[in-house]
Amino acid sequence: MSLADLITNPLAQDPAYHLVPMILVPAIILISRDRSDLGPYIAWMIAFYAVAKVLEYFDAGVFSVGGLMSGHALKHVFAALGPATLLFGLMQRTRVAETPE
Repeated sequence: MSLADLITNPLAQDPAYHLVPMILVPAIILISRDRSDLGPYIAWMIAFYAVAKVLEYFDAGVFSVGGLMSGHALKHVFAALGPATLLFGLMQRTRVAETPE
């Protein structure tokens, strides 16, 4: 795939849209893990996102099992649960005291 394809073809850019957050979110967690109590909520958010990606990949297989909903439809449900989990964590949040240096 050439650079011109990446610039002009939106579908060629799709893996980057998924890969960059999958790298940055854990990196941000590692950097700020001592200053936040959102770790478990972020872990659940990542887990829901991973399940959503698996459902997206096995779209037809998921539909053939139950015949009720496709993997694509379920992907949207699980993808929405990720931010909802983080929002719940923010609503429950307590600030961890920072120690002076």
